[in-house]
Formats: sequence, structure tokens, C-alpha cells
Amino acid sequence: MPHLSVLICDSSYIVRKGLADLLEELEGDLTIREAGDSETLLSLLEYTDPDIVIINPSVFEAGSFPVDLMLKGDRKKVIGLSFCSNSQNNRYFIETIYLNDPKSTVLEKVRKVAGRSETGSSGKGGKGFEITDREKLIVRYIALGLTNREIAEKLFISTHTVVTHRKNITRKLGIKTVSGLTVYAILNNLINMDEINK
Repeated sequence: MPHLSVLICDSSYIVRKGLADLLEELEGDLTIREAGDSETLLSLLEYTDPDIVIINPSVFEAGSFPVDLMLKGDRKKVIGLSFCSNSQNNRYFIETIYLNDPKSTVLEKVRKVAGRSETGSSGKGGKGFEITDREKLIVRYIALGLTNREIAEKLFISTHTVVTHRKNITRKLGIKTVSGLTVYAILNNLINMDEINK
């Protein structure tokens, strides 16, 4: 495998070290640099040319995220590090790692951006795949307690299609229970607690 250099930027030492440790599982020669603040990040970007930058945009003050710097030239391999899927800055990233992503998902996202993906989106089995917007909607409805028939009626699809979506969701997320999907929906802001208690 060719050499891969990664620059991780987050203000949390634990997050940086944890992510660096996880990335050590990638195959091949790997160089990992870390930045704990925006000044260090910008300095490292001036003097190094990492293959991938993993950045939590919260290291920048509000409104000062360097969009131009992140998107210019070969620096299109920028992965966001985020607590939530609805962050405004997520649109600037080729991919986003969420802090509640399982290990397999994080590794697959980095491999994909690095061009080393082991399993394509059509791959069989194994966790670590992103679910589609339609599947997210189905997870939301499952978490709200709707039956397959009720989901089918709401989405104007057949019950069989709902069952197929549920199988795909289970395969991608590795979550087999309704309670597990409910927790996933809450953690990923697909529903909020008030909706469950109704």
C-alpha cells in the first residue's frame, strides 16, 4: 500500500489520540500529525501536504472556518469531525466522521476518502455503511412505533419494500432490535425525546 499522511485537528487530546490509535489499524505506511488548535492546523497545512485532513471545525471561532483553504487545490480530501449531522460546516467536507460512529464506520470512511475502500456500497455484510435518507426516514418511523404497514402507507410504497429497507438497515448498522434503532435515531437526531413520549 502507498504511504498515507493524515492530519487530525481537534481541541480534545483524548479525541485526537483515540482517532490516531484507531487509524493505526489502516493497512500500509502511515504518518499521523496532530493539531490541537486552529493556529497549529494552519501552520501545519502551510508546511506539509497531508493526504487527508480530519478536522473539527469548532477549533475555529464562529464564522472563521477557512473554507477557501480547505477546498483549494489537492486539499479536497477533508473529513469533518462532528457531534451532529446537521452542522452547517458538514457541507464543506467530502465525508464526516461523527463522534458516535462505530470503529468500522470510521475506518471505512477514511479508506473511502483515501481511495482504499475494502467494501463498496454494494458490498455484502458487515457494519460501517451509511444509510440512505430514505432508510433514515424509515428508522425514524420505526423508532416512533409505526408498523411496516403504517410506514408503507406514509411513504406510498409496498410493505415488502419496507421489509427490504429494514433488512438493509440491519445489515448496514448491525442493529437488530427496535430499541436499538430507537437509540440510534436519538443519537443521530432523527427523532427527539419529546416525540417518543407522545
